[in-house]
Amino acid sequence: MLLSVSCSGVHYCSSQCQKTHWPSHKTSCPPVTVKETVAKGRAVFATRNIAAGQVIWAEEPLITYKKDPKGTPQTFLDNLYSVFQKLSDDKKQSLLSLYDPGEEAGRSEEKWKVCRIANVNEVGGGGLENSVYSR
Repeated sequence: MLLSVSCSGVHYCSSQCQKTHWPSHKTSCPPVTVKETVAKGRAVFATRNIAAGQVIWAEEPLITYKKDPKGTPQTFLDNLYSVFQKLSDDKKQSLLSLYDPGEEAGRSEEKWKVCRIANVNEVGGGGLENSVYSR
């Protein structure tokens, strides 16, 4: 008995049956999988060839904010926290679940946690706009 190489969700009686069924199974079979690695922890691995530019998954950011390169760190912190306070309770909880104190253990105020999360997890975009996505 053979399993789908990518998802292990479908059983096949032979490699010929597996090849015949692949065109219809491919649409529901994920192109990537998450595995543990010895050196790097969890990582995403392709389960088949992925064309350059092919979107594998898309998600909405938990928070998006602008950075002013001329602003002070305190101004950034205040502006970021203001954006955070406007989020739904669910998004706030999702964002705060990303908190890892790292080297700043002992800093417990919510504003500091939001700043730490943004600094560690942000993805930069155009126009000095940055976002943080769930993991």
